[in-house]
Amino acid sequence: ALAKYLEDNPECSVSVVTTRWHTRRAKWVFDRTMDGRFSQIQFVAAPTERFDDNNWWTTEQGHCVIDEYIKLVYYWLKY
Repeated sequence: ALAKYLEDNPECSVSVVTTRWHTRRAKWVFDRTMDGRFSQIQFVAAPTERFDDNNWWTTEQGHCVIDEYIKLVYYWLKY
């Protein structure tokens, strides 16, 4: 639906807001699914207060960083 919208509205752009940890996979997915409309999309990494680069492995919520790498490898292999 987004690719169709951007095709019909070439002057528009879209911001995809995600966390820093999910940005790489989000870009990868959008790059492969937007039928040449990737240039109309920008990615914004929203900050998280729960953990950062220096302490993600010391927090319970930090497991999403490891999960994200696992998902990225899965996507590379499957798609």
